[in-house]
Amino acid sequence: MLHCAYADNSNGSWQILHTRSTDRGNCWSSAQPLFSGNDDYTEPVLTVIDSTTLFTAALARRWSAMDTTYFWARTEKSKALHLSISQLVS
Repeated sequence: MLHCAYADNSNGSWQILHTRSTDRGNCWSSAQPLFSGNDDYTEPVLTVIDSTTLFTAALARRWSAMDTTYFWARTEKSKALHLSISQLVS
């Protein structure tokens, strides 16, 4: 199985979409959002953990007075987990 995660801005805000192919890339599933919302999500990374777990991480940029870059991670089995830059370098 092939997996593809990519950043998309076609609806006016950056989100991470996921699609997969079971026939070596001839056909692909409909893209489903992995990360979307008020933040701008970019630079997705995919890792296969085991035969049932796909791990996806992406950068999330919050545009606010307290401008912070977050790393978001999600697996097919869990809800999203987020860590700020300060949490990652501590």
